[in-house]
Amino acid sequence: MKTVPEGKKGRRRYYWILPLLLVLTTIATALALFWSQRSANLSGKKEEALKTYDRYYAFISDEENSSFWKEVYEGAHKEGEDTDAFVEDFASDLAVGYSLEERIRIAVASGVDGIIVENVNRNAEKNEIAAATEAGIPVVLVGGNDDAGTGRISYVGISRYDLGGLYGRQVVILAKKLLNDRNRLKITVLTGKNADAESQKLLISTIRDSVSADADLYGRIDFETREIDDFGTFASQRSVTELLMDPENVPDILVALNEEHTNSAYQAAVDNNVVGQCSIIGYYDSESIRKAIENEILSATITVDAVQMGKDCTTALNEYLDSGYVSEYFMADTYVVDKETVKAQGGEE
Repeated sequence: MKTVPEGKKGRRRYYWILPLLLVLTTIATALALFWSQRSANLSGKKEEALKTYDRYYAFISDEENSSFWKEVYEGAHKEGEDTDAFVEDFASDLAVGYSLEERIRIAVASGVDGIIVENVNRNAEKNEIAAATEAGIPVVLVGGNDDAGTGRISYVGISRYDLGGLYGRQVVILAKKLLNDRNRLKITVLTGKNADAESQKLLISTIRDSVSADADLYGRIDFETREIDDFGTFASQRSVTELLMDPENVPDILVALNEEHTNSAYQAAVDNNVVGQCSIIGYYDSESIRKAIENEILSATITVDAVQMGKDCTTALNEYLDSGYVSEYFMADTYVVDKETVKAQGGEE
């Protein structure tokens, strides 16, 4: 049996200290930056009347710059204002960019009363959510798929089956119109490498089932999926552009399942001069997307009440802290926006 010299035994005994010190230093630095930024924000508002709140909630997302997540946050923040809870877009404007799991960890260390977090996929993020619940901080997941295993108190999201059904009906309606002047159609659904696999699978299968179930379309549809790089807007747009550059690959109907892919698709259609040749069904309801519908670059978009989703997140935290009970699920409504919708709503304004 080999023996270990006493000096090496001592060194091995303390190897675990270095990783621990690194973690503690990271958290301490992040907290210092966070509170420094908060102090700067408050000092810039000296002339405003300071308001105190009973509760402090952290809103955490990796996609604050998207129109969808901005509206979700606005809904959560507004509901907080109405119910004496301050909802902050947590640690998003620090000089150092922190990952989702690091921001959850900072929120826990800051002692927030509750956390609203974009649904997560990586184990590191799930572990941080579990740690938050173990620390007695209620967590609400919003968007994407639910993960009850994290210990979250509630999930605010969209029925993937209902969403897929809406997409499917729009694809069928559009396909029947296009088949008036052609014999066969190619339908391509864009999928993301970064997206939740099960969520995408359910959406795609529901769309495919809707098309397959229509007798008028039987034998006249080629249905495919196309995975694109979704690590940033430019990567996404580059991937869609590559698809639309090849005349042999341009689909008759292109389906985008998120806001970023939708923006990339209609911009690529314009850049490659295939507007009219490729009909696009998108997702979400931003000003730019409505403009694209108005200009007939997009045929329609499937959208969700993002503001209501945000309100439901704050409501869930309030209910849980008030009573200890809360509904496990809050489902948002989804609906279709097309040219007629845009025109009608524009006329009302």
